[in-house]
Amino acid sequence: MFCKWKNKTLPSEEEWVYAAYTEIRKISSSNFIYGKTYEYPVGNTPEGVNCLKDCKFKNHINYTKLLSRGNGHSEVGVTKKGINGLYDMGANVWEWANIKNKIIKATKGGSWWYGKEQMHLNHQARKDKNMSAVYIGFRCVKDLN
Repeated sequence: MFCKWKNKTLPSEEEWVYAAYTEIRKISSSNFIYGKTYEYPVGNTPEGVNCLKDCKFKNHINYTKLLSRGNGHSEVGVTKKGINGLYDMGANVWEWANIKNKIIKATKGGSWWYGKEQMHLNHQARKDKNMSAVYIGFRCVKDLN
């Protein structure tokens, strides 16, 4: 796996949720409040992320002629910067996260293929760990153990 090769790991579901929804920086350039947990990875609303129908993101590349569902992926870092200064934690692509299960993994954050409900703080999605799809990606984290 790529993360292991880079001496990193997939985040646990808890790590992913904490980083995506709770502001842990004491000073935020985006006016997020330290210690506050938000409903979406970009704040109290999903505005500014790349998802189907209800996210109010204006993608500068129009894929609608190529795809029958949504605008497709946007380039990394062109959506609204979210909690903790992170990009693309809400929508664009689901991201794999580890859970205590050998057969399935969590996917977090929703994707361009779905609407805002899948990126909400309380949404839980599970998929077979061997599944692949154009709307699922990953991000590696440094293993502190």
